[in-house]
Amino acid sequence: MKIFYFIALSLCFARASFADISKIIVCDLGGTNLRFAEASLDGEQIKIANKISYKVQGVSNQGGFVEMLQKYLDDLGEPNEVRAIAKGLGISFAGAVSFEEEASATNLRLNLSRKQLEQELGLPVRIINDGAAAAEGIPFAGKGGVSQIKGGPSREGRHALIVPGTGLGVAFLETDPAGKCLSVATEQGHYGLPEKKENLEWKSFLLDQYSDGFDMEDAVSGRAFPNYFGFLERQGVLDGLKIDSYKKVLSEDKDRFGEYVYDMAKQGDATALAIIHFFWHNLAQACGHIGGTMTSFGGVYLSGNIVNKLYEWFDEDAFLSAYNLGVPNKLRNVAKSIPVYKIEDGDLTLKGVAAYMKRN
Repeated sequence: MKIFYFIALSLCFARASFADISKIIVCDLGGTNLRFAEASLDGEQIKIANKISYKVQGVSNQGGFVEMLQKYLDDLGEPNEVRAIAKGLGISFAGAVSFEEEASATNLRLNLSRKQLEQELGLPVRIINDGAAAAEGIPFAGKGGVSQIKGGPSREGRHALIVPGTGLGVAFLETDPAGKCLSVATEQGHYGLPEKKENLEWKSFLLDQYSDGFDMEDAVSGRAFPNYFGFLERQGVLDGLKIDSYKKVLSEDKDRFGEYVYDMAKQGDATALAIIHFFWHNLAQACGHIGGTMTSFGGVYLSGNIVNKLYEWFDEDAFLSAYNLGVPNKLRNVAKSIPVYKIEDGDLTLKGVAAYMKRN
């Protein structure tokens, strides 16, 4: 493994122009957790402090979100309103965000409005898609936090960002000739699996689970882990292994299944390891498909808690084989030289929110 830093991204940061960023509140609103933190400019890096994470369950409207924001301030020992202690609020949002920054969650029943929040809170508010926020954070990843996991030459170009979480976030980072970075949000996590014969049985299984259809998010995300188990069991991969405990967890608390797999993998359990290897197989296909079809010559970046926790069981040869499987046949020459990187910075999205807010 080698540590790699993009010259293009370094230039992007060097040419960035920041307004006063003495203190803003940043938020990462995902499908499972809601993180708040304070962000400030520290030299040439964005500094994140006072992080607190909450479960997002129960936050079903904008009023509930504002209540969680006030709880964060209370937990910090700041009894004042947010406008009294911060110059703005930036929100990374797991869902579609319109040009007017009206946001609708993908895996939650929650909508947010920038204009309404500004009126209620009395300070500037920005809302950005969570994948785009992570892409905005790429130039600010901590030193030593970016490692190359698939070979390819260093060059400028479009950077793709893939973040498996509760769902699947996909975004891109473009750099204009002046060195200015621009993130592009997408909902590409909802495209289909690559049309290869090797995927036919896997697709057939998913169609059995989702009668109204499935997408890549059902094959590459935290919520896909029960699907991995079910498919591997059907294929006979788990024959002879102890799987009763997995079925018990699925029946009692499906949302905890992924964490249970991780805990069992740490103990060397063969069932857990098979599930994790299949996760990497599907993620590699997504890298090949997105990297190739979107001509992401600047590289494909993987980020998020799941990727970093499961990297312990990453297999480079298996990843490369599955990456090539995900590439459309006519784009093999395009995609073979695209590098893939892993970002270890756990504050990437929060930093991206701050960067986006201060240049908008």
